Amino acid sequence: MKHTQPGSRLLARITNRIRKHSRKGRDKRAEQAYIRRTCSKIEKKLAEWVKAGKHREHYPTIQDIAEEMDVTREELAFYCSTRLHKSFYSWRKELRIRDAMSMILEHKDMPLCQIGFSVGIPDKSNFRHQFKSVTGCTPREWRMTEGHPTHSTTPF
Repeated sequence: MKHTQPGSRLLARITNRIRKHSRKGRDKRAEQAYIRRTCSKIEKKLAEWVKAGKHREHYPTIQDIAEEMDVTREELAFYCSTRLHKSFYSWRKELRIRDAMSMILEHKDMPLCQIGFSVGIPDKSNFRHQFKSVTGCTPREWRMTEGHPTHSTTPF
């Protein structure tokens, strides 16, 4: 069995779906306009979703998130891969860690595990692992250096 990345099959399905639309008489410009409208719709829905703090909540599947936003799972995955250049889950993880980075500096007395819980990562070990994978340092190191660790590879 051939090993593929999680989103590659999904992208192939979306691409095929777009091609079907093209075969039904749409020209290249109409196809591009459709993609632009879809991406614009997703961008607005994601902005509302983040503004409402939904990125911190637990959802069993990406399908549940897409349904809440009134978009398809394929549209959401397509937007993330083409516009954000990462999976939806990677993007959401980075949002959560960015929130945690700010909270750690703003609330110096708040326990780190409580900050993890606040941003939607209730498991202390998982929070530490995800934080380090995004920032290059642990939450404790981030706090101790006031957000300026020397070995950080923070992408923000």
